[in-house]
Amino acid sequence: MKAQELIMVIRSFLKDDNIEGHIFSDGFLLDYLSRAQNTLISQFKENIQTLKIRIKENEPITLPSRIAYIFHIALNGVEIKHASPIHAFKSPTPCFYHLSRRQYAITKGASGELEICASFFAPPLETKEDKVTLDALYTHAVILEAFCDILLIENTSFNPQRRAYYCQAREEEKARLRGIHNTSNAKGVIESKSQM
Repeated sequence: MKAQELIMVIRSFLKDDNIEGHIFSDGFLLDYLSRAQNTLISQFKENIQTLKIRIKENEPITLPSRIAYIFHIALNGVEIKHASPIHAFKSPTPCFYHLSRRQYAITKGASGELEICASFFAPPLETKEDKVTLDALYTHAVILEAFCDILLIENTSFNPQRRAYYCQAREEEKARLRGIHNTSNAKGVIESKSQM
């Protein structure tokens, strides 16, 4: 699904669908949609990918995107821990830790093949033609997440009631998604896009 479809729905919620001039720019809405999508990726551990990378001793590891949640990390076939930088350097064994943005590292001067199975944050949506990372199951939740955040900046007397209504709808949508996840996890059928 393209970002343009989500923008059209948010504009209708915002009553910002005047063709002659919009109150909110596309870039503004794309930014809120990107944040909403990454919030849901983090909460539902979506966008799961497995990467295998050759790493060299004492060199930073640059990944295609930041990690939202780690399922498994192995160095040369041996599982290693993920820790904060402070705890990573105190560990007697090699540890994976975050440096900055998309850069990570491993303590103890380790090298070899690194395998990471993780939930990765989506890249920012930059144009209306960009594809949304989450599948259609999450469309309504992404829209409501972004819309509730946008309502925080609007300042009208009707806004608190309006925001409360949409925040309740957002929480109901997330509860629905949790139910789907719990049912799927019980059956062992959840697959990521990279596995399909």
